[in-house]
Amino acid sequence: VENFCECYHCPAVHPELCAIIPGFRSGVIQQENPGGALFVEGGRTTNFDAKTKRPLISTVEPQDEGGVRSTTVYPNLLLVLVPDHVQAWTLWPMGPARTRVVFEWLFEPETAARRDFDMNDVGAFMDLVNNQDKDVCESVQKGVASRGFSGAVYSLGEHLPRKFNAWVRERIG
Repeated sequence: VENFCECYHCPAVHPELCAIIPGFRSGVIQQENPGGALFVEGGRTTNFDAKTKRPLISTVEPQDEGGVRSTTVYPNLLLVLVPDHVQAWTLWPMGPARTRVVFEWLFEPETAARRDFDMNDVGAFMDLVNNQDKDVCESVQKGVASRGFSGAVYSLGEHLPRKFNAWVRERIG
């Protein structure tokens, strides 16, 4: 969840994502920004060039056609609203060092039923991004589990991870 709620790792870990969403190049993400994050000019989806031949979701407002919005539904659902589909991650803790991650693409039924429907472009792109995140999360877990780790301080760009961890602490005491 914390990895989803910040983007200071994005420039180093996700160059392909930063190429289609230039605002992520700064390493600062405003997940609660009501305007979302903008694609490159003409971009409408999360693939290697941000272009799509799929129809946009029927309820997407014109001002939202060129960007993505994301939100976290505590404790374990992550959503990204893309103009032509929705991405959903559900995280299921399997123990202190293991989490099962279920990633789903949600398309309108009419879009998915089209004879020419093809989501391989977003599938390949998000497979890359998700594996990049998996690698960085596993690396962080190794560091946190090491004998040398004695705690950490949040950076200014980690206000959303801080908020999530405060939410968890309130519930588990």
